[in-house]
Amino acid sequence: MSMLRIELEKVVDNAKHDEISTLQRFLFSFASLEQLYLGSLVLELLNANIVLGELSSKLNGLWCLYLGVDFNKADQTSCALQLFKSFPSLSKLKIMVRIVHDSDDNAETVMKYLEIPTCLNRPLNKLEYETINSFRCSKTEVFFVKLLCARTPSLVRMCIEQGIAIDSKEEKNITIKLMRFPRAFTWAELFYFPFEVTNAD
Repeated sequence: MSMLRIELEKVVDNAKHDEISTLQRFLFSFASLEQLYLGSLVLELLNANIVLGELSSKLNGLWCLYLGVDFNKADQTSCALQLFKSFPSLSKLKIMVRIVHDSDDNAETVMKYLEIPTCLNRPLNKLEYETINSFRCSKTEVFFVKLLCARTPSLVRMCIEQGIAIDSKEEKNITIKLMRFPRAFTWAELFYFPFEVTNAD
């Protein structure tokens, strides 16, 4: 199998250790996996430390990663960053922003984590293409983009698609901020697509 997609429809309350271990063993069993999609709720069941240690040795051929991430949740955000570091061949990354209104962690908690130097302490040397869909312009998402820009020396193109309507002045400020972020590869292209309202006929 070269591609695997795993999603959960609802939060698993008080997941048992055996259930989490089963999910991890299932994921680790696909040694030839090249493309992986994990929904945001799946990230909550994966232990970030185990993920980093196990996946880096068992899925070293994976080059394409799709993730759903709720950037209001520290566990999902940290697991996503650990996954990036787990795949030495990762060249394509696509993130779908998932925001749940009853998120447990506030933005300040996630920001404090993202500001820790070790949260993404090594470059993603082969990552060339990044796409972020449903971008909601939050501080955590903007800082997340800053991290990626600084840690991707082979980056060719990053595309960000805004997912909500915001004030035009705020939108302009965010766009300028994103474009000014230092990039590990100065010639990398960054495309920002504002939110567009589609009128039904």
